[in-house]
Amino acid sequence: MAAENLPIPQQPVPQSFVPVAWAPLPPPPPLPSPQKELRRDLRDVVLVLLAVYITMNVAAVLVTAMLLILSPEFLDMLARMMADGPANAQDLMEGVGVEQLTSDFLARSMGLVQILSMAVALPWVLLLRGKKLFTHDLVAVNQKARPSSIFKVLVLMLGVACATELIALALTPLLDQSGVSLTDSMDDAVSLLLSDPWGLVAVMVLGPIMEEVIFRGAILNTLARHGYNFAIVTSALLFGLYHVILVQGFNAFFLGILLAYVALRYSLKWSMVLHVLYNSIVVGLSFLDVTGVDPFIANWAFMGLCLAASVFLLVLKRAEIPRIRQMGVAQAAYSQVARPFQAAFTSPFLLLFVLLFLAMGALLLMMPDLLGAY
Repeated sequence: MAAENLPIPQQPVPQSFVPVAWAPLPPPPPLPSPQKELRRDLRDVVLVLLAVYITMNVAAVLVTAMLLILSPEFLDMLARMMADGPANAQDLMEGVGVEQLTSDFLARSMGLVQILSMAVALPWVLLLRGKKLFTHDLVAVNQKARPSSIFKVLVLMLGVACATELIALALTPLLDQSGVSLTDSMDDAVSLLLSDPWGLVAVMVLGPIMEEVIFRGAILNTLARHGYNFAIVTSALLFGLYHVILVQGFNAFFLGILLAYVALRYSLKWSMVLHVLYNSIVVGLSFLDVTGVDPFIANWAFMGLCLAASVFLLVLKRAEIPRIRQMGVAQAAYSQVARPFQAAFTSPFLLLFVLLFLAMGALLLMMPDLLGAY
């Protein structure tokens, strides 16, 4: 008998293959609207930024207290108080000068406190980006940067600083009549930081790098999917408000726009380099002591030159400004949010953040009056 005529044995069909009447599947969950996604991203950004700010300040207080208690001066004062007894404690504290001891300690340790508080607060950023912070944000290169382009942005940044100082000088006589100072609270903090080598490291290197990781790394990339122009302006606004002090915040807003543009067009590494260079130049100008030249005059001569160069660059490259804006508009076509700014600035989380930090800035403006009344 031919092989093809042999009977085919019947195998039982497994029960799993028996057709059954499938129950209808439930409908998929509705996708969140683009506006809700944008507001959710803003909520996450604001909460993380508040967590960073609160953590840094709380950590700074705790670290300062711990370092002060462990300092040799404080331990020596404590030992003398224990030896002389509680009856003479007040006289001993007045003799040692506790206020002066604390002030001297802050001058020596404020930079180290700043660095430690930054290290404690930085992990909050991982809640925004997670692994993407290391696999994309810190390493992505969008376009090769030419040194001339980076130099032009640095000149613009210094021009912004000069323009901010001119505005502050113009407003100072008007505000002095009300007892309000635009710069006193900032000058006191900066003077303490710059009196310590660790403070110089914090201001010129570690601080700028941390701010770039937070604002141009995590925040900018979180918001970029809703449009580049929106991400640049919003991250710059948050950057300015985060500085609290009015003059510094105004300056930081425009610096944030320039740095965000560099981070998106080139890479985060270049925005870090620019921020470090900018802070180092500004700090260096505060120590400027040219032989035979008044440091104040030399400082303003340099900043005025940068302001003039910035105006020249803006006039020379004025045709590129609309093209840069249009590039952001074209990229926004990929976003599903028709009016991202309108959706963002009706977000209760963003409005709360803006009002909170504006209120703190106003409080710092009035600080001399508050301290005098106290």
